[in-house]
Amino acid sequence: MSSKKVDSLVVELSDKILFNSGSNVLSKKSKQIIATIAALLQAQPDVNFMIEGHTDNKSFKSKNNDNWSLSASRSSALARVLETKYKINPKRIIVAGRSQYVPIDDNKTKAGRANNRRIRIVLMPSIKQVLNLVN
Repeated sequence: MSSKKVDSLVVELSDKILFNSGSNVLSKKSKQIIATIAALLQAQPDVNFMIEGHTDNKSFKSKNNDNWSLSASRSSALARVLETKYKINPKRIIVAGRSQYVPIDDNKTKAGRANNRRIRIVLMPSIKQVLNLVN
């Protein structure tokens, strides 16, 4: 049986759940949701996953930061917590910063920009792993 990748399972979280505005530091209120996500990931120790950071298209003031680096550093911050606190093997984790380039809503409205600011956790099981889950 082939071990090619198949469709993925995606967990999508608003940036407000995990981070304060313009920050890559996980908020105190994010602890419970991260524990829940970690439990899901720990239950499938052979499934790789990607943490994608997304932003809106509004720039913010920072000398050494822009939307692209913010999206990547947020993903990296979450990955570090999953690795250090929850002992998830870092070989399973892909960190990605997508910035403003993959919007799911219109950046012309406040609500649309809020929807675009998000973290996606994409589980990437192989066909064999999917069949094992089904059985």
